[in-house]
Amino acid sequence: MSVKKPVFRADIGMKVELARGRKGDLFGGSAKRNVEPFAELAVFYVVITSVFFVAIMGALVFGVVYALHLTYAFMLLPLPILAVGAGYGVLYLKTYLFTLEDGYFFVRRGVWVHSYTLIPYENIQDIHVVQGIIERLLGLTTLTIFTATTSGAGAESVPWLPRESAEKIKTALFKRMKEGRNVTD
Repeated sequence: MSVKKPVFRADIGMKVELARGRKGDLFGGSAKRNVEPFAELAVFYVVITSVFFVAIMGALVFGVVYALHLTYAFMLLPLPILAVGAGYGVLYLKTYLFTLEDGYFFVRRGVWVHSYTLIPYENIQDIHVVQGIIERLLGLTTLTIFTATTSGAGAESVPWLPRESAEKIKTALFKRMKEGRNVTD
């Protein structure tokens, strides 16, 4: 019977520092790529949702400009805002990284401010593959990993995957989860 080595905060901190130190990490040019690629329609989905959000904001600006009888030049403001929204969506997708490392599942997200998540395989409680209505129409799925944490943020999601890719990652995670706990079938 093997004894599990506990993961200490310093150990996790070192892993985050190693992850940050990857070559070209700032805008997704890291040497390490995602375990599975995003679905082809992921870019379309991300750009459309970003543009939709920015369009709502543009409509609010238009309403304020119209109500205050300001010059109509301000009505062109939503056009660059839409371009920024679409660009942000594409950058977000390009900088999203998730990999199966030795001992943990690594997720990095964010364009300007990166968020790093390290999930030790032995802390994984369950894995779901979920599809919303729009995701189903576009053939996308979201892989949700539930963990045993006390922080209250007990789930990590990896969106915009094809169904087959999500199932492959789910199978690989369950296998590593069992290995981490020394569980046999």
